[in-house]
Amino acid sequence: MARIDSLDVDRRTEPLLDPVKRPEARKEPARRLAGWLTSADGQAAIGACTFDGEQLFHPSADAPK
Repeated sequence: MARIDSLDVDRRTEPLLDPVKRPEARKEPARRLAGWLTSADGQAAIGACTFDGEQLFHPSADAPK
């Protein structure tokens, strides 16, 4: 499994693995994951993550800060 060294923090694009640094990376599964993470379902799942009743993440794919 490829390790993600860094993510593109420009929220207008998908976070993709750098094929030069990680030629073994599977691009299509990474694109599908990025698409799901920024979808309404993915954002809802991210927002639903809690620990001891406290929300861990605040999704912002629609309105980056």
